[in-house]
Amino acid sequence: LFLFGVTFLLGVCFAVGYKCGIFTKTLLWLNVVAMSCRCMPPHDGSDTYFRHLLLWCIQLPVSQVWSIDAYILNRRRRRKKLDETNRAAAADLSSCSFTSIDNRSAVWGIRLQIVLMYLGTVIHRTYDRYGLSWTMLKSPWLPPQLTAVHYALNSSFSPRDIWLGDIIRTTLPLSQFMTFTAILIETFAPIACLVLHEYYVPIPAFLLWNLHFGLLLLMNLPNWQFVGMFATVIWVPSWVWDGLQRRLSNRFPNRISPPKISSTTYS
Repeated sequence: LFLFGVTFLLGVCFAVGYKCGIFTKTLLWLNVVAMSCRCMPPHDGSDTYFRHLLLWCIQLPVSQVWSIDAYILNRRRRRKKLDETNRAAAADLSSCSFTSIDNRSAVWGIRLQIVLMYLGTVIHRTYDRYGLSWTMLKSPWLPPQLTAVHYALNSSFSPRDIWLGDIIRTTLPLSQFMTFTAILIETFAPIACLVLHEYYVPIPAFLLWNLHFGLLLLMNLPNWQFVGMFATVIWVPSWVWDGLQRRLSNRFPNRISPPKISSTTYS
């Protein structure tokens, strides 16, 4: 009970960005791992995926702008009426250009973590089970069968009892089309998010989000689908957050600092 309470408090601090330094984030990750290892049977892949993403977040300045810490620091700076030198130093601490952190190793680490997770899932459904031969075509995820969605919705494990699921269950070509598009999205959309220009990244990112949202409607696997949908936010280009921060700083100058001008861009 004590471990659960400490983990809950640390999770709240992490969510709102209060006292969210490296020590707090590391302690949160260790507590999450400790709780997960104490009761493994009810866990699924989403728990492991979440722990990996949280581990990479330890190395990122996640509370530097959109947080209570940034608000308190910005408020103290204005209350003390610092001179120009100290004000510039405080601005470096309370404001952050998301564009300037695009090339940090932790950013690429968390992106590669997402890509490898999807690719690992695809390999497990195909190569790991059938090997690199013609027998791979026996996979229900590949042509000519494409029956994975049909079997999943007709099982007694987790399908939701809704009218949309009934239509897909009774229409084999529709379920085959959904299986084919799902395996294509899981294979190529994460890679596209990693290599495409930032202006085109929202397209494959939206496809990934839409995939998890569709599974959430049809299957009773809430943890995994919610984690998958929230993780797609990582692919939102940094200039979007800089622009949003700039607009909010103009509207609420006493609460939010403008982003720093950075010559580093993501391409």
